[in-house]
Amino acid sequence: MRVTVDPHQLSQTATPLRAGTDAARDLHRSTYALLGSIRLGQPDVEAAVADFVRAWGDTLDSAARQGETLARMLDLAGTGSDAGGPT
Repeated sequence: MRVTVDPHQLSQTATPLRAGTDAARDLHRSTYALLGSIRLGQPDVEAAVADFVRAWGDTLDSAARQGETLARMLDLAGTGSDAGGPT
């Protein structure tokens, strides 16, 4: 199957994707503040909540990195640049 796309639209798609990755990074950074403010009076519950917040932050960071990679690929495809891979 062959798919034909407008290179300009590919490049335009990268812009909102980057906005989403920026939002995910901002949320990831805010998880550090959450970790410092967990005061529940129960050490086991505090530890469980902290583990959850760390895992959530790591997931946000991973999604942001993958989104940025995809945005770069869309930019390259939109400009017609060949990164050395198959077309």
